[in-house]
Amino acid sequence: MKATPRFSFARTTLARRLYGFALTGLLVLPAAHASDTPIAQVRETFQATRLGGDATQLEALPPWLRTRQVSAEERPVLNAYHAASEAMQAGQRWNPLTKLTLAHRAIAALDLALKDVHTEATHAPPARDLPAEAEVQLIALNTFSQLPTFLHTRTRAHTLLLQLQTHPDFGQWPADFRAAIYCAAVRLHRAEQVPLAAQQALQQAKALARHPLTRQEVAQLEAVPL
Repeated sequence: MKATPRFSFARTTLARRLYGFALTGLLVLPAAHASDTPIAQVRETFQATRLGGDATQLEALPPWLRTRQVSAEERPVLNAYHAASEAMQAGQRWNPLTKLTLAHRAIAALDLALKDVHTEATHAPPARDLPAEAEVQLIALNTFSQLPTFLHTRTRAHTLLLQLQTHPDFGQWPADFRAAIYCAAVRLHRAEQVPLAAQQALQQAKALARHPLTRQEVAQLEAVPL
């Protein structure tokens, strides 16, 4: 299997760009009834669009996300998904200026989502099994780690990864979410050519993966030589 390519200014399908399989584990959290909440529906739709690789669906995703109604705590999460969807659109554009504009817009929107979700976290108790702040951090981690190096987001990806892995409640988060964090670590370490760290993260992800989609993601990462 070919290695998952990173963000590129070449035209490509959605399923093969920006994050590869970046949010698979995240999007199946921990939902026994996945469409019971608006944000769970957002996860499902985002996943279906990302994996479908259809340019028409990708174009429709940001407008659809803007119409979703969620709680104040969930709003930064929704905004982060919206930012990620705009970043993914860059892979569908021919014009380099348009690609850069979308990438910069996504970075700015993720910055705002990270700030807003932190503010919400300090003023309201968590109303979900997974803290909204952690979910936004993982979305940002997956985006920042795969953007071109000249956009200087790789260091921020490392910071987000460290924050997630050292969170005092890390061990209490759903196993598939923790697996998704380790999968993100695999891609980040591979991008920086640190094979030992990537292999260790991959083994952690494999041990935690429960959902079939998370296991599929791990299997695809295993198929790529370190």
